[in-house]
Amino acid sequence: MQHLKKYDHLITGGLYTEFGEYRGKPICLDGDLNPAFRAYLISIGVSDTRIKDLSKAFDQLWSALCPLGYENLQIISNEFEGLISACRKFAEIEDMRTNFNNSKGEELK
Repeated sequence: MQHLKKYDHLITGGLYTEFGEYRGKPICLDGDLNPAFRAYLISIGVSDTRIKDLSKAFDQLWSALCPLGYENLQIISNEFEGLISACRKFAEIEDMRTNFNNSKGEELK
């Protein structure tokens, strides 16, 4: 895949210089994980020197939350307000699992 000119506005002049598209969303074309999330962080103005670490951290949080059962998800949701919502947004951007629900089917935040 080659850089698409319509994403020239995302070029930071630093670490990220090529962007493509997947399912209508911009993606970084450097071969690293979470290309859509990293492109999203760039688009909202996050410093390009922090993007890789943030992407890795969100990926690890999401990976840790996915196998949790209802009870543990509820505990995390209660103790760390907004964490599940942040991980859900990460997953939506990356087209991954986003259903973090309790045993009653209610969406956790």
